Amino acid sequence: MLVYGLKLSLLIFLSISCFVVVNKKIFFSGVGKRVIIFWLSMLPFLFLINNELLVLLVAIPLLAALNKGHSPVIVIVFFLAVVSAVPDWVEYRMSAPGISYLLLLSFDKVAVLSLLAPLFLLVFKQHRTPLNTADFFVIGFVVLTILLTFREGKLTTVLRYVVDVMLIFIIPYFVISRVIRTEKDLHYCALAFLMVAILLSAVLLISQLVQIDIYEALNPRSRYNVVREFRGGFLRLSGPLSGVLFSVLMLAGVFALDSLKKYRLIATLMYWPLIGLFTLCVLFGGSRAGLFSFMLGVGLYVYFLKLEGVQRVFCCVLLVLLVVLEFTLELTSFFVYEDEYGTFDYRSELYDTSFLYLQQYPLFGSQSYIESGYFDHLVTGLGIIDIVSAYLQVALQYGYVGLFLFVSMYLSVIVPLFKKILSGYDVENDRDKYTVMYLILNIMMAFILVTTSMISLFPILMMVNLAIGRSLLSAPVGYESPTKG
Repeated sequence: MLVYGLKLSLLIFLSISCFVVVNKKIFFSGVGKRVIIFWLSMLPFLFLINNELLVLLVAIPLLAALNKGHSPVIVIVFFLAVVSAVPDWVEYRMSAPGISYLLLLSFDKVAVLSLLAPLFLLVFKQHRTPLNTADFFVIGFVVLTILLTFREGKLTTVLRYVVDVMLIFIIPYFVISRVIRTEKDLHYCALAFLMVAILLSAVLLISQLVQIDIYEALNPRSRYNVVREFRGGFLRLSGPLSGVLFSVLMLAGVFALDSLKKYRLIATLMYWPLIGLFTLCVLFGGSRAGLFSFMLGVGLYVYFLKLEGVQRVFCCVLLVLLVVLEFTLELTSFFVYEDEYGTFDYRSELYDTSFLYLQQYPLFGSQSYIESGYFDHLVTGLGIIDIVSAYLQVALQYGYVGLFLFVSMYLSVIVPLFKKILSGYDVENDRDKYTVMYLILNIMMAFILVTTSMISLFPILMMVNLAIGRSLLSAPVGYESPTKG
């Protein structure tokens, strides 16, 4: 196993190194250099040492050391660029005598603790941004779900959940939405998403070439039950995070690549090859919803920022045709095959059963819906009941009140951003470009959550995009031309 891990580690090291050399203007200085140091430093611990706790313990001082003395904006950029560097299956249950466990540690939580939590109090002292509608809905959803967790009657369950929502919802949202203010800050965030897209595409490309899902190959929960699943002629890959998430990150990578193009951080010859590679990585993820949202997102971006007049009319017709073809002829199924456990019949039965169950608990749902017996007939061949929608998951657990607050978090950012665009924008203005970018990213994330549950890094990436979108609703601060981080 050690030899196998060494081979996989070297493959990732070489693939990332090649992409770094090609894009040296991004990765050879400032924050980019520290991002690469972290990604590569974690490889020996991930692939050669079979100890998830050790991986997390090593990450903490390394994160702190690489960010010592840097500004809050640069710390946030570093966080965005490394939060997917460690696979989502690296988890550790902190146990205690007499109870099952105190806390489920994962790398995203460790990264928030190490990087964003120290900024939390500082942000509220230095950035006295008034609460807006989006803030109230985030707080409302968190407070409601904490109160409903008391229904289980277990203090440890409540404490675990409070820690989780603070680290995944509250701290990332309020820190990022308050710190990211200027156009320079927005440029740095775009740079972070571009770095993530490039690094993940390097991982997925080499995985596809050697026909091994490299990070998943060492997942202790699937090591002895690895099924090679091919979709659309490609080996389906998850890499260090859930496959469907690649569509959102690659879409962000395309947007970031375009928004930073004028600063010549990427060689002109690499522009279209990178866009092609990002598109391929969406196919590698094997998600129809991911592919559809990627195509629709790129189309909307082109519509708002690249076209005018008759061209917009033509683009609008194409986008409507894309939607019609997807929902009538399942257009994306020609590129990505349907999951046998995610068929229309399965989803239809899941929704029918859920609506019947919610008739009993309409307002606040039930924590024990899985154990209720209602869903036993929906156990898949993988031995799980797959709640294939985050909205359904929230409704079952927290009722229609919880669902209202959850949906309102998104709408309270999406609707104002859309109103800003309707009121007029300048395609040459960088802040207006980012308004379009984060409007589309939030819409696409909201759409994808219809088709997948809150797994992997979905919750934290959801809050990141909401936070940056919310920051664009604040009054703009003076602009400073971007420099090396």
